[in-house]
Amino acid sequence: MAHRRGGIAAAIEKTETYSLEAARSRIATIVEKNVSRDDLGQPSLTYGYSLVANAGPAGESRHMRLWIKAGRRVSGWTWLQTGDYKVLPDSALVTYPLFKAALLAINAIWPASYAYASANRVDYDTAPLFPGAELFPSSGFHIPWLGYLSAPLHPDFELPPEILTELTPDGGLLMTATEDRLDPTAPEHWRRARIIAETMIARDPDSKAKPVDRPLGHLGQSSRKRSRSDHHDRGAPTHLNHLETIAEAGVTF
Repeated sequence: MAHRRGGIAAAIEKTETYSLEAARSRIATIVEKNVSRDDLGQPSLTYGYSLVANAGPAGESRHMRLWIKAGRRVSGWTWLQTGDYKVLPDSALVTYPLFKAALLAINAIWPASYAYASANRVDYDTAPLFPGAELFPSSGFHIPWLGYLSAPLHPDFELPPEILTELTPDGGLLMTATEDRLDPTAPEHWRRARIIAETMIARDPDSKAKPVDRPLGHLGQSSRKRSRSDHHDRGAPTHLNHLETIAEAGVTF
């Protein structure tokens, strides 16, 4: 994909990039064109449709990317990320109000089975995050800062009072480890994040598969209860920057 300031990229065999102003009135056409194709050149549901929107220069800490994958046989997803591969996001962008608002806004437009904002690093589940800590459970939710479960996934259950919870307008459940920036090396943040991780893992067995190594600062979303390993950012530093809906967020530790 081409990465340009404030643009939306659509690609099949050749990447085309549009400014937001130029793309706004023709988003549907751009997405329709940006479909994977089989060997006969026909639209394929294996990979479906893709759209990427970028703000700010790629490779810089204030770069933001929204990546949407939909219309395929397996789960679709939305991924919002600050920073870039091996580039920590600007800490001013990694805030609870920003990631919470982004998660809820994306979910309102594209309802998901689950969503999360999380921290991650390559060895988060194979090495203690601080002296004396147990290993953090491995899952596609990484080290969750915020976790969302759609209404069908959260029958009545109780969480410890230190986990902030609220019902979302669609009847889903939003769980928050802390309204501060998540620090996975702080024992109390670690403990709360683990409670959210175990709660979400229990409702999505597929998430127990080894996840990809994404930088923190990622927000993601999924239309089905599936963990994904579409991206392989091996060696990426740990930072909150991922919102996946599925939804992820970014902080370094």
